[in-house]
Amino acid sequence: MTASEPLSLEEEYGMQESWATDEDKLTFIVLSRPSANSSEDPLPLSEEIEKARMIGDVNMFFHEPEEEGSVGDAECEVMIAELDARRKGLAYEALSVFLRYATSPPLSIPTSSNLMAKISTSNPSSLGLFNKLGFQVVKLSEVWQEWELSHSDSHKNSSTSSSFHFHPSSRSTIRSYNIYNTIMSKASFPQEDPTIRRSHLSKDLVQGPELFPEIKTVYDIFPALAKRYGDKKAAAYRDVVTIVEEEKEVTKIVEGKEVKEKKTWKYFTLSEYKWLTYNQVYDRIQETASGLKHLGLQEGGRVGIYADTGVNWQIAAHGSTRALYTITTAYPTLGPSGLARSLTEPEVQAVFTNASLLSTLASVLEKGAKNEGKQDSEKDEEGGGENVRYVIYDGKLEDQALLQKVSSVLEARQGKLFHLDELRALGREHPGSFEKKPTQDDTFCIMYTSGSSGAPKGVILSHHNIISSLGGTTLLLKDIVNPEDTFLAFLPLSHVLELLVELTFYTKGTPVGYGSPKTLTDASVRNCQGDLKAFQPSIIVGVPAVFETIRKGIVGKINAAGAVTKTVFNAALALKKNVPLLGGVADSVVFSKIKEQTGGKLRIVMNGGSGLSKPTQEFLNTSLAIILQGYGLTETCGMGAILTPQFYQYECVGVPVPSVEIKLLDYPDAGYKNSNNPPQGEVLLRGGSVTKGYFKREDLNKEAFTTDGWFRTGDIGQWNKDGTLSLIDRIKNLVKLSSGEYIALENLESTYKGANFLNNICVYATSECNRPIALATLHEPNLRAFLKGHSISDVNADSDSLNKLAESKSVRSAMLKELNTVGKKNGLKGPETLAGLILDAEDWTPDNGLLTAAQKLDRKSVVKKHQDEIEKLIKATSS
Repeated sequence: MTASEPLSLEEEYGMQESWATDEDKLTFIVLSRPSANSSEDPLPLSEEIEKARMIGDVNMFFHEPEEEGSVGDAECEVMIAELDARRKGLAYEALSVFLRYATSPPLSIPTSSNLMAKISTSNPSSLGLFNKLGFQVVKLSEVWQEWELSHSDSHKNSSTSSSFHFHPSSRSTIRSYNIYNTIMSKASFPQEDPTIRRSHLSKDLVQGPELFPEIKTVYDIFPALAKRYGDKKAAAYRDVVTIVEEEKEVTKIVEGKEVKEKKTWKYFTLSEYKWLTYNQVYDRIQETASGLKHLGLQEGGRVGIYADTGVNWQIAAHGSTRALYTITTAYPTLGPSGLARSLTEPEVQAVFTNASLLSTLASVLEKGAKNEGKQDSEKDEEGGGENVRYVIYDGKLEDQALLQKVSSVLEARQGKLFHLDELRALGREHPGSFEKKPTQDDTFCIMYTSGSSGAPKGVILSHHNIISSLGGTTLLLKDIVNPEDTFLAFLPLSHVLELLVELTFYTKGTPVGYGSPKTLTDASVRNCQGDLKAFQPSIIVGVPAVFETIRKGIVGKINAAGAVTKTVFNAALALKKNVPLLGGVADSVVFSKIKEQTGGKLRIVMNGGSGLSKPTQEFLNTSLAIILQGYGLTETCGMGAILTPQFYQYECVGVPVPSVEIKLLDYPDAGYKNSNNPPQGEVLLRGGSVTKGYFKREDLNKEAFTTDGWFRTGDIGQWNKDGTLSLIDRIKNLVKLSSGEYIALENLESTYKGANFLNNICVYATSECNRPIALATLHEPNLRAFLKGHSISDVNADSDSLNKLAESKSVRSAMLKELNTVGKKNGLKGPETLAGLILDAEDWTPDNGLLTAAQKLDRKSVVKKHQDEIEKLIKATSS
């Protein structure tokens, strides 16, 4: 039988009968439990009863040894064929009993054999099942698209008694042994859990990448990589060939009336990807470092990087480090006031930027020059960078007036404006000496946050922080990333997740291609392919905002294609989710077209920043690629926990990374305690990845750190029974309702984002509310498709403007009803359902200040924009 021709239970039973006499096979037939009122005798069972109650099987195949005199592998598999019998723990129980039997006398599989299993990459839940029983991923077959797992050597310790002590009641003990090492400590607070959990991969926290023991600081990274990888491909980039301008008509609301205006949109035409080898990247780093040293900047001074993601960002960072300068970072989407702060507070002396960002930087520097000599109260908050003497930019720029404006400011300070090529040429003319190295405790970077909770904060990251984190990520991905993989980078490098991920792939020798959120797809460029199709990556990394947009975009196209396409697509989703063995059929027939849009080779998607909603995680995992969920903060170098394939499940951030340790602190006001079952509390992190503190913010340091060095994340976590960590709340976004119950705003937002007609949502409540309300932006194609399925008389789903749809009470009522249906399906309780809804026809973006530079919700700004509507709605719904 092929994968497209599944066996019936009758055929399965017949095959199992034939296997009974085969010495190379061992099988258990899984039977359903008799009903409570059944009159069946427990044993023996007749053939008819066996057939009637058969719901699956467990098998072991003994493979011939490759060499004479050796013992072959013993391969295990389990299948629960009856759909109604799945997700009830029967596969775990059956496989547990089976393995106990197979490794106990009189059978006792040979002690030298390798107990192994093979799992399709489209079936992550089975990976989790086998990992519970001690199996670990050892190999990935690209040809067969399956993981190969091997059990630990525990069963080989004794041939007379089994070490498989599997029983449903001991699941958490088994899993916790495999997932983390547990140690006890003296609690800093009475309400603190003294149990500390660490990664199972490292009993002691890792200090650096095991393949490169010579890498002690960021200074050491590229010399070591160039020595090992030499002329191997390292980084790929695209040049802008031309810019295409297109004029479009948009509708806006001005003083309550619809006004149409024309707007010019710019699209890029890009070259093919061009490659740099490891040696070439290192040469450019050396040239940049020499050029900086020749400028005569103060040793230990600070160099700012305000630039889009690209290989030149990395060259600027590593060049600055080799010249013994500390880098500071600023998001390219940061507004003028945030940029001014990130330049002024650390007294930056030189700035790397792009031609496209030079105008914003020029404005900040010009206003900063005018601020000189003024009292703080008189200064323009959009001005700063009074210490900046040098600006280095890359890319083409023909605006001579802009170049002259920047040059005038810098020359007044005895400085100069350089193109990056000019700085590198200066470095070639005056090669520097780089014998002096930074120490591990020296500051590598002051990384400014995106400002989701106020003004951007500077997080101090030492060389030790970065290298410890690099050790953790390379160890975690050791058996997941293979030599054929390629990585497409497009998140801001001022986001710590992107910085660490890129360094990880460079360290592993994985080719890195650079793209941009503005040019990822074919629709976002002109006369060329988008970055995804052009580069054909096998791995990408994003944040929830990116993946929510991808999911809703796919759904929008499916809806637009008509009822037949929608039915086929949904059927394929259900097939792959419920019958994993037929996943290949769904992939080849339906999902291959989606995968083509990402280049056709994508197999792993990493998500960081915050948790994905369950609908999005499930959708993308089924239709696109395996989703690896991560958890971390800027303050921890992005390190915290990661959900690798073998631990896969939904609404979970995974297991501790090897460079940090985790414990929970009670938050009794909301009922989160370590004594709960399961344990709950504020997540505390400690280890080599955790920052020294905030730059010039001692007040924040006292709040954020315990006396013994634990960082208080502000996130409420929960240890699950299998030893993984879930995030269930955030302290700052817990609201106590008028009923006295607490609700978690971020948790609710994650759930309600599952509604396809929304682009974004902000849940809001005060102590006066008995239920929360929500503010939301709209996904126009999906909203129109939704409205066509509902009889709403006062709007036309096809022709009415988005503004008119947003203002319709009938539309809001239908959407509110659907949102609460989504909430109830996901287990939300009455006080967590929405009492009212405010719709915003304008999308929330970093440009209009309603999202942060890291694409996170700027809650304060959204609420401020809609303050009057919020007050009226709360009054109406709370009475």
